[in-house]
Amino acid sequence: MVQGFIQAAEDDDDKAPEDVASEYFDELVSRSFFQYSLLEFGEEEKFLMHDLLHDLARYISGEECVVTENSDLCDLSAETRHLSLTPYGSNVKMEFKSAAKEVPLRSLQLIYTVPYFYGGAAMLDFNLAQIKLPADFFSKFLCLRTLDLAYTAIEELPESVSNLKHLRYLSLRNTKIRKLPESVCKLWYLQTLDLENCSDLCELPSGIGELADLRHLLLPSIDQSFVCIPSGIMSLTNLQELSAINVGGDGAHCGIGELKNMKDLRGDLYISGLRNVARGGDAKQANLESKSNIQRLTLDWYAHQSDRKCSHSKLSSDRGYYDTKAITAPCKFFEDESVVLENLRPNADVVVLHIRNYGGKQFSNWLGDPSFSSLQTLQLYMCEKCEYLPQLGDLPCLKNLYVRGMPSVRRIGPEICSGVKKFAALEKLEFEWMPEWEEWIGVGESAFPRLDELALLGCPKLKHFPVTIAPSLEKLRLRDCHQVAAFPAPHSLTSLSIAGACQETIWSCILNLPLLEEMEVVCCEGLTALPLFNMPALKTLAIEGCSQLVSIDCGGCAPNVCDVASSSTTSAGTLVGLHNLVSLEVLKIKDCPMVRFAEDERLPPKLKELDISCCPALMEWCLGPKGSAQLAAVPEVIVDDFDQDLVNEIVMDTMNEESDTMNEESEDGMEDD
Repeated sequence: MVQGFIQAAEDDDDKAPEDVASEYFDELVSRSFFQYSLLEFGEEEKFLMHDLLHDLARYISGEECVVTENSDLCDLSAETRHLSLTPYGSNVKMEFKSAAKEVPLRSLQLIYTVPYFYGGAAMLDFNLAQIKLPADFFSKFLCLRTLDLAYTAIEELPESVSNLKHLRYLSLRNTKIRKLPESVCKLWYLQTLDLENCSDLCELPSGIGELADLRHLLLPSIDQSFVCIPSGIMSLTNLQELSAINVGGDGAHCGIGELKNMKDLRGDLYISGLRNVARGGDAKQANLESKSNIQRLTLDWYAHQSDRKCSHSKLSSDRGYYDTKAITAPCKFFEDESVVLENLRPNADVVVLHIRNYGGKQFSNWLGDPSFSSLQTLQLYMCEKCEYLPQLGDLPCLKNLYVRGMPSVRRIGPEICSGVKKFAALEKLEFEWMPEWEEWIGVGESAFPRLDELALLGCPKLKHFPVTIAPSLEKLRLRDCHQVAAFPAPHSLTSLSIAGACQETIWSCILNLPLLEEMEVVCCEGLTALPLFNMPALKTLAIEGCSQLVSIDCGGCAPNVCDVASSSTTSAGTLVGLHNLVSLEVLKIKDCPMVRFAEDERLPPKLKELDISCCPALMEWCLGPKGSAQLAAVPEVIVDDFDQDLVNEIVMDTMNEESDTMNEESEDGMEDD
């Protein structure tokens, strides 16, 4: 698009250039011009060009495309149009000099190529190139269309950037840029301004609304940096991407109504500061329902502000702009927030919807409307005043539901999931920090037919949940659910995690789990005995912080355990039957000062790693004559953070001493004869 290579089809004038470009790219991938990269980096897909094809392209382009480490632009050929600088080395400093004559470049790009290794994979080392641009640097690049300074330590752009009248693409992603010069607003043809991950950026120029051709405005995420967006962006009617917007309430910052004419917005949109919306009618002006290309939408009632102040800000903290860490700061309310939410109904094609820090007492009816046939993920976060959940059971394609931080909810009843085939597509359901939730009733027998994963975290007053739930459940997590006496444990369960104090009767639910592969027990202080019966598929067992645990009976456990971890088991007791776990590969026992192996205990025959920390009784056994003989067959042994060589030396010394003692006893016996 930047270089003018994208041409819209004559018979489809409504197709956006971005869609045409995507088709071009897909065609090149299908012809193996580009190949998918197996190197994972972040969430984005990566593609590369085959070496032979790359060499051919370099040969054909000649001096038109140049890749160099030299920042002296005076040596460029008059034929060079595209320049890529590849500084190699750590903490590179590149000082550019003003060119003596006009340089006819179309694109200038810094490509970082410093590799380092993490987890065996070559990655990129960012923010190392220190670049310095003279004040008049851009006065000689009047034809430049692309300027990419991403992943450098640049802190400011010279005012001369306004000379780049033909600039279409400006990327400062992952830089230390603090402020853009006002002259940026004179780049009339700019289509893309990429400021993602610029955590030091605090504001946009006041004239940003003058960039009428701007199509992609990519800003740091809200949790990285608060960026003041001035009023006047309503004129950016060509915007395709606006990653984040923080709504102001004083006229100096953009209001929610300025989204009205941005009918082509697509992808992700994060709207925060909704508590600054003075009237429900203002929210309606945003016209979110007409924006059919937005796939991921976040509606956040809290505004966020860093410690830096915007030069054009007139807001004070009592108007709703707060430090991101103070999420419970007081705020002035303008109007019932339920009216605002009602008027922020998104398009029915939205795929992911997050509602955060909503202050109303009830949700809008549209939230469970079955017309949202594309909605797959819904998160309700810190909606502290809502007493009831919305009726979500009729959403036909909802796969993931997260309910977090709703302290006013006391009961979840049949209004949410009674009836036939409720939550027909739901696969993952998670409740977290529901401190007053006591009852979960009224689940129909045909509800949750596809539920695969259920998590109840921080629900201390919940006593029980429906036994009819989730016949196909595979993963169950319980944490700090102190009153739960029992839970449904279908034979399909493959992963179980129980953390925090719980009722003693809960352990009777784990006696018959034939498909269970992973089990985690953390900080269950009332637990005294852990029976592992009828678990033929168990591969991983982790036990941590169970201070009253006396025994772990592995006698009835089939030989398929691959990993056992136990820590903070402080009561005197024994670990019994480990030798029955003939497939056990990793054993970790930490912070268990009173636990010891049984007198005749034998380590599993396939044990590959043994890690014991802060367990003096176990350490005594391991380094004693009985344990040392068995440790000699374990490839990796760590005892109280001693390294492998030291442990091997201690084990060998112990074995030699034992051998010498046996020899002496043998000699004494011969002398007696």
